[in-house]
Amino acid sequence: MTLPGWLLPVIAADLAITGAVVWFVFRRKGSGSRSRQIVGADFKALTAFQTATHPRIGDYVRANWSGIPEQLPAVLRTLLDDLEREARSRHVHVDRPMLKLLLARSLAQHGIGNGTDVRHALEEVA
Repeated sequence: MTLPGWLLPVIAADLAITGAVVWFVFRRKGSGSRSRQIVGADFKALTAFQTATHPRIGDYVRANWSGIPEQLPAVLRTLLDDLEREARSRHVHVDRPMLKLLLARSLAQHGIGNGTDVRHALEEVA
């Protein structure tokens, strides 16, 4: 099967236009340190924040949660408030839903609670 002669220039033009648009978008957003920003959060700062808070999350939940699923929302609410204050003090711009994701990931890595209990508890937490 051969391609029509007009199709190759159309594909080349399409690639050139797509490349120009991608280049323009990245140039407008900045290619330096801003390239690490994902959904309004600096990925590097967020990763450093998660690494720094991970051990404390495990220690806090182990010390304050008896293992009863009904008590978990209160523990996580207090912990989320504390994490939110710490993020602000470190100038890490992260919203509450992202903090919940970071917390859920940390709890899973620590092996604390089961996924269903943690998910339900985080849904109850404002």
